[in-house]
Amino acid sequence: MKGVVLHSGGLDSTVLLTYLLDKKGYDCYPLTFNYGQRHIKEVDAAERICEKLGELSKWKCFDLSNLHDLIQSALSGDGEIPSGHYSDEIQKTTVFPNRNMILLSIAAGYSLTIGGQFVAYAAHFNDRAIYPDCRPEFIKSVGETIGLGTDGEVELIEPFADKTKTELATLGREISAPLELTWSCVIPGTPVLTSLGWRRIEEVQVGSSVLTHLNRWRKVTTTFQQPYTGPMRLLKTYGLPFELTVTPNHEMYTTAGTWMRPALFDTYDPFYGRVPQYVLPLGSKGMDPRLAALYGYFAAEGSYSERAEGICFSFNAKETSNIEEVCQLGKDVWGLEPHIGNHATYPEANIRFWSTQLVRDFMSLVGPGKSHERQWFWLTEFKPEVLRAFLVSVQRGDGYASPNTNQLRISTTNFDLMTTVFEIHKILGNVPNMVYKTAKASNGKLPQWMVG
Repeated sequence: MKGVVLHSGGLDSTVLLTYLLDKKGYDCYPLTFNYGQRHIKEVDAAERICEKLGELSKWKCFDLSNLHDLIQSALSGDGEIPSGHYSDEIQKTTVFPNRNMILLSIAAGYSLTIGGQFVAYAAHFNDRAIYPDCRPEFIKSVGETIGLGTDGEVELIEPFADKTKTELATLGREISAPLELTWSCVIPGTPVLTSLGWRRIEEVQVGSSVLTHLNRWRKVTTTFQQPYTGPMRLLKTYGLPFELTVTPNHEMYTTAGTWMRPALFDTYDPFYGRVPQYVLPLGSKGMDPRLAALYGYFAAEGSYSERAEGICFSFNAKETSNIEEVCQLGKDVWGLEPHIGNHATYPEANIRFWSTQLVRDFMSLVGPGKSHERQWFWLTEFKPEVLRAFLVSVQRGDGYASPNTNQLRISTTNFDLMTTVFEIHKILGNVPNMVYKTAKASNGKLPQWMVG
């Protein structure tokens, strides 16, 4: 069969187009409309998706941008694009009045012109509560109207009318729909795992290697920024101290192997809150408890030398057991002699290991930044004995015993170190808790997290 598929560049229509092409073998002519919508990037996404599917030569984008002068919704006007579950009353502001009737009428005429037999659109079950032009009675009525208007030559097909958004996302994954090309937004500050460690998304450059949700390293080919002033969604994961702020339409990869927009999330919907497994050894040395112990001391008390010629561990001069252990571990693991110097003013002992290669190795794993910017979560993928050695040395460096709760606590200004310690406790069978203090409350320039 030959016909026209309404294609917005979003998840639903991308799954529909892939389904009709690959599973039904239909001859599809994708049709996208620019009706002045605020999500204009969806039009760009639609073009990229059609190119990926080999249908770019058949794709058309029809300009209806003047429509917003006559008909407005939050999607095309000046109002804010709301967030919330589809059952929320506020979502009704996103209704573009009679949109699908307008678009389907044009698509039916286009299909008849090219000798097509159908028009397809991706209405689904979750849209019914809010959008009148996605309900069964509308679908039945407009289908009859299209048939009458084309003398029975064009029919309306809507194979997903009874499917949920989750079922659509699952189907998209099964049929390898190019969901990665659908339009979504990520706010500045969102951490992205690169080959050089965690970076804020706005810091990721073209050519950087990033870890995808499929646990594959891929090079970034394009970056762009788009101003956004609408509402946001704050996602909190149960059992982990993670919070993620996203736009309502930024699709998340869930543990069920599906993509969902936060606007559709309900309480207890699961999504990935940790990094997939990967292993990065330090230089040519495999990870073992002794190396992990050095990492722990570095996380708590370490720094790079001024000209990045070596690394330094700073202890109170009275911490003789820590000083002796770091010196011995440095000799055994790295084969380097420690150089111990005392601070000119404070009762400190600074242990330095001179090696530019060692500095490069450390920077490639934990990042070149200051102590509160370094990345440690990758350690959580190693064996329990490695995790235990890391945790013990962090505790010895930055930890203390809480007199009120009889608990061992670790205090840090590094959010990533805090989440790493939290996760290690869980892996080792402990039940950790976390206390947060603002910079003002902790009498410092940075906020503090205490885990124990």
